Amino acid sequence: MPRKVGVLDIGTGNLKSIKRAFERAGASVDIVSPNRVVDFGRLVLPGVGSFATTAPLLKDSGLAGSIRDHISAGRPLLGICLGMHLAFESSQEAPNEVGLGLILGHVERLKLKGARTGWNLVTREGIGESESNLASIAEGNYYFFNHSYFAIPQRQDTVKLVDGSSSPIPALVESGTFVGVQFHPEKSQHAGHRFISSWLGMY
Repeated sequence: MPRKVGVLDIGTGNLKSIKRAFERAGASVDIVSPNRVVDFGRLVLPGVGSFATTAPLLKDSGLAGSIRDHISAGRPLLGICLGMHLAFESSQEAPNEVGLGLILGHVERLKLKGARTGWNLVTREGIGESESNLASIAEGNYYFFNHSYFAIPQRQDTVKLVDGSSSPIPALVESGTFVGVQFHPEKSQHAGHRFISSWLGMY
């Protein structure tokens, strides 16, 4: 029987591409509004948009509370790019807005003139060994990145993978049943498909 997944409609882009990617991995996928969160065992918080517009939307719609209840019930949540950033407490992009606080820490802007876009290796190099089935599966593969901000967790043991650049940043973080990825698995071809399939098979 297909895994049932709800992709959260937070008023920003790429919902259809995420839906297609999870369906290719064998999931039954619906785009869901805040009041339907309880209907799904697995949720995906998508990754296009800005912290400045999305963080208040989560709060005002009641979705922030529903997401926290979902995590408290031990249900899986995958945050992609912006979805990963929203799980933190705050972001330099919108200092007056509050994130979900699922992971202690904050989000800062990359020291680049534009967005960082392209394929990059993910690795455990420099962070040591940590228990993570997803990290073991993803390590050593190339994924597609497209972002201007990056997360800085307060606890380094939540970082399971970093990117392979000269100034590595967290590429995969985990805390309880929350998994956040800086890369876009739905745009990462075979490696992304394997990652999504593996996430669907967890828990």
